[in-house]
Amino acid sequence: MAYIATFLPFCLFTSLALTVAIFCAHGLRRREVSQRILRGVIGSAFGFIVSPPIAALAGLIPDLMIQPEYFAQPFLGCISPASIFLLYATTAFAVLAGFVGGFCFGRGNRGSELF
Repeated sequence: MAYIATFLPFCLFTSLALTVAIFCAHGLRRREVSQRILRGVIGSAFGFIVSPPIAALAGLIPDLMIQPEYFAQPFLGCISPASIFLLYATTAFAVLAGFVGGFCFGRGNRGSELF
């Protein structure tokens, strides 16, 4: 349920980042920037995959949100809005942290200048 609820914002962020990477590579001829953005997208995908289980282990969201049976069928119970907000907040933080991590600390980024 957690992945289904946050998949659309993640896809929007990823498609925007990939569009910017394509524009940097072909429009501005900045391959280094494009490669860094692509590494950032890979880092954000890692953050998207890892964030719900870590949030459930930390007690930020209920374990019910990451149970596998709710990938196939909808959940018919009641979940508090605060839990849903924390789910979105932790996923957004993890995706952005993964993007920054991939952008700044990816392989081959040491000592290179962007502009």
